Amino acid sequence: MDLLSRGYADMVLVGGSTSGGENVDALIRCIKRHTDVPVILFPGNSYQIAASADGILFLSLISGRNADYLIGRQVEAAPLIKACEIPVIPTGYIMVSGGGPLSTASYLTQTLPIPMSKPEVAAQTALAGEMLGMQAIYLEAGSGATQEVSSELIQRVKSSISIPLIVGGGISYPGQVVSAVLAGANVLVIGTAIEEDPEVLVTLRNAIRQQISVHE
Repeated sequence: MDLLSRGYADMVLVGGSTSGGENVDALIRCIKRHTDVPVILFPGNSYQIAASADGILFLSLISGRNADYLIGRQVEAAPLIKACEIPVIPTGYIMVSGGGPLSTASYLTQTLPIPMSKPEVAAQTALAGEMLGMQAIYLEAGSGATQEVSSELIQRVKSSISIPLIVGGGISYPGQVVSAVLAGANVLVIGTAIEEDPEVLVTLRNAIRQQISVHE
């Protein structure tokens, strides 16, 4: 939490593929006692919704063909989100895979991720998401991924859209952070690496700051 108060993160995402919602509100309130950065819901289901959040990524799994995650769960959650009166960020969620183990999100949603070797498919999917009214695109390699989203894929997707691009999954080292930023990522999501060693956030943030200063 001390790292958050020292400005090493711009926001905190709360949610997960397998967790329920019974402790979400308490968790958000705990985080807010230690930092002023926005706490945004990144829900894996309609139970992970709390009015104490500063906003929600209203996800639609546009890379899959499972209607339940394209619109079904969203219909279920919409009245709850409206009642919470929190800002909604419609987000096109695109899962990609480098050929490693099946991610938890892919397993639970019963959808196949876009292969990393098909950047043109990811780019077309992202463009369709923007045309459908999405305000952000989230490229996800999966929690604990052994391979991060490639620079080529990030670049192809970013060049096809005009909305913010969020990238997550498998990011643990400064080189990966710099490559993703240079390729066009606007937001990087770091999860597993921080759970294993919170201090890695300092190293990753410093790498970004150094890269920005070099290009100024």
